[in-house]
Amino acid sequence: DAASGYAQVIENEQREGLKPLELALFVQARLAEGQTQAQIARELGKSRSYVTYATALIDAPQWLMALYRQGRCGALHELHDLRRLHTVHPAQVDAFLARGGTITRDSLQLLRSSIVAAEEAGAMSAASEPAMKSVQPVPPATTGLAAARTEPASPLRTAAASEDSVPSIVDRSSREQSFALLALWGDQVVEVLVDAAPDEDAKVFVRSATDAVPRAVAVVELRLLRIVRR
Repeated sequence: DAASGYAQVIENEQREGLKPLELALFVQARLAEGQTQAQIARELGKSRSYVTYATALIDAPQWLMALYRQGRCGALHELHDLRRLHTVHPAQVDAFLARGGTITRDSLQLLRSSIVAAEEAGAMSAASEPAMKSVQPVPPATTGLAAARTEPASPLRTAAASEDSVPSIVDRSSREQSFALLALWGDQVVEVLVDAAPDEDAKVFVRSATDAVPRAVAVVELRLLRIVRR
């Protein structure tokens, strides 16, 4: 019966811990019997959010089950948040997942912050475009000292740093820090890696949510967006 089922689940969790898929199947069965998430949480002695997270693998899409079976994402909270984020931003999440590696709470937080920052930057750019068009260009002076030659703006340098030049960046990720520094580089949101610096002056290492290897860029090419607390 339901009571013995709850007792068995509680005993198994206390003894060895329940796998997310096992918990999801149990919650799915209880929901099918007409119980609410609040009732299930009460019987298990858990919070309502715990049961909500457990529903991540109920009728889960194939890509999420593949991540779970591969061991890349095995925590209730991360599975739940990843599924919800993919529903709203599938392209960004797919690009993030293509990098490979384990999905952690910190990496998801950085992805979410990058998406929000990119949307804010896009909104700011769209709002400023009409104003820029309304400003009439001033013709350059052609006489006297005012006719000094003006250098054209240089394009963004996009050469990626080689793996040999950043031997410690990939392993010593800024995920260990209590904050992430996000900046806009061109039209791309990047995280500034503050635990190491390239050999060239006035440059820093940055990495986007889809970069496997950090790249060195000039500080003047970056525009600070926000500091995200972990």
